[in-house]
Amino acid sequence: MALPAQSGPPLDSPGLTAVLKTIKSRLIAISIVIVVAAVALATFASYWAVRGHARQQVQAQLTDLATANANGVAAWVKTQKDIVAAMAPAAQLEDPRPVLTQAQQSGRLDLAYVGGADKRMISIPDRQRPTDYDPTGRSWFKLASGSDQPVINPPYVAASSKKLVVTFANAVRAGGEVKAVTGTDVALDEIVATMKSIKPTASGFAMLLDKQGTVIAHPDAALTLKPVKELSATLNEALLVTAHGDEPTLADICIVPQVFNARRFNVDLSPYPRIRGIDAAAAKIEAFAAAEPGRQPDAE
Repeated sequence: MALPAQSGPPLDSPGLTAVLKTIKSRLIAISIVIVVAAVALATFASYWAVRGHARQQVQAQLTDLATANANGVAAWVKTQKDIVAAMAPAAQLEDPRPVLTQAQQSGRLDLAYVGGADKRMISIPDRQRPTDYDPTGRSWFKLASGSDQPVINPPYVAASSKKLVVTFANAVRAGGEVKAVTGTDVALDEIVATMKSIKPTASGFAMLLDKQGTVIAHPDAALTLKPVKELSATLNEALLVTAHGDEPTLADICIVPQVFNARRFNVDLSPYPRIRGIDAAAAKIEAFAAAEPGRQPDAE
C-alpha cells in the first residue's frame, strides 16, 4: 500500500530545526523568568518577614527600656515624697532646724523647709528672704494644702543655682486644718544626666516629659521647660495621652463616656483637669468623635 505523500517540510529540514530551536529558547527564557520571579518573590517575602520581626524586637527593646527608666523615675519620686512626708514632725517643733538638716543631708536636697500657716518660714540652708515673705501664698503651699498626699510642683530653674529643680511638699494638719507645709527642693541633675545617657538606637535619644508635654530632660538643654511641640508638631496632646501604646488604652475608652454622662447631668469637672484633658484629646481622634452619642442615628 502506498504511503500518503508527506505534506510540509521534512523533519530534518533547516526551517523546522530553526522553529524548534526558537521554541526551545523561549521555553528556557520563560523558565528562567519564572525561577527568577519565584526567587525574587521568596526573597521579598523573607525580607518583609525578617523586617517585621526586627521591628518588633526593636520596639520591644525600646518599650522595655522606656518602662525600666520610667519605673526608675517613679521610684525616685516616691522616695522624695516619703522624705517630705517624714519631715512632718518638724512642723510641730519650735526649732525644726535639726530635723530639716538631717533630711537635707540624707536626701541630698538643695533645700528643706517648713512654711507655717502663721507665715513663719524656716529652711536649711538658711536663705535671706524679704521681711514680708509669705509662704502661704506660694504655689507649693497652696498645692499641698489641697491634697492629703505629698505633691510635686512643676520643675523650674532656680534663680540662685541656675539648676533645674522640683519642689515636693506635704501639708501638716491638726484638727482638719493646715498648720504648716513641709517642702524640699531637689535638683534634677541626676535625672537629666540619666536621660542624656540613654541611647535607644545608634542615632536615637531619650527625653523626659511631664503630663502637660513640657520637656524636663532632653539632650538639647535649650528645649528644657519648652512645650514638646516645639520639637515636633506631631507630638500633640492626643499622642501624649496615648503615649503608653499605639492605640488608646482601655482607660481612655472608659473615661470618655463617663465624662459625657457627667456633663449630661451637669457635674462640675473643673477639679479634674487631667480627666478633662484626656477627654479633649480623645475628641480629636476620629474614632472617638464618630462614637460621640450625639452623632448616633438614634440620638434625640
